[in-house]
Amino acid sequence: MVVLTARRYRLQNPHDAKAAIDVGARYLRDLLVRFGGRLDLALAAYNAGEGTVESFQRGRQIRLTNQSSATCYRRTSKPAIT
Repeated sequence: MVVLTARRYRLQNPHDAKAAIDVGARYLRDLLVRFGGRLDLALAAYNAGEGTVESFQRGRQIRLTNQSSATCYRRTSKPAIT
């Protein structure tokens, strides 16, 4: 988890597994709300950052840096199952 997200969610000790999992779950829940329940966008934002996904939604091209990013992009660019 990046430092700014840990601070936002008041994670005191990132090495405390239970606390880190709780914060990660809350963060993912908040991302789901932010992106209208779209799991694909929420997971992309969890991985790449909220701003990156919002820029992508506005039409900005995203530079993928490695194969795993390309795989993640292919998986998250499909419509969510409703």
